[in-house]
Amino acid sequence: MPKGFSIFLEARNKDWFANPGDRKRFFDLLQKHHIGAVISDTPGRRDVVHMQLSIPHAVIRFVGNNGQPIETARLDAWVDRIEKWNDEGLQSLWFFMHQHDELYAPYSCRYLIRRLNEKLGLNIKEPVMFGELDNNSVLKGKY
Repeated sequence: MPKGFSIFLEARNKDWFANPGDRKRFFDLLQKHHIGAVISDTPGRRDVVHMQLSIPHAVIRFVGNNGQPIETARLDAWVDRIEKWNDEGLQSLWFFMHQHDELYAPYSCRYLIRRLNEKLGLNIKEPVMFGELDNNSVLKGKY
């Protein structure tokens, strides 16, 4: 890859994480080449929620539960983890949110942003839902 690009690898093979020696070799290789590891948080695939950073940047691929109560508990746990990483020098975070029914994704994003803003003292803008827009705001480029 050309220099100047950040690269993240999403490994989904559970065997790469099951054996401690293989896991260490995998993350050592990523660190040596300055490659990040995508953290996949998917219901039913807890084996790939490795919570390990090979570089001071994080990419999290979060698959939600279509607004079920367990989803807010999972997001709250992420806010706590992100706060810890932030205290340890995290430089950037990408949080990819999706749902089986994408209707819920903006609401989950809003919840996560509110919690991050509260906990970390940030000022991340929340998504604006289509029903909250008026034609004047859209036409004037406010959103």
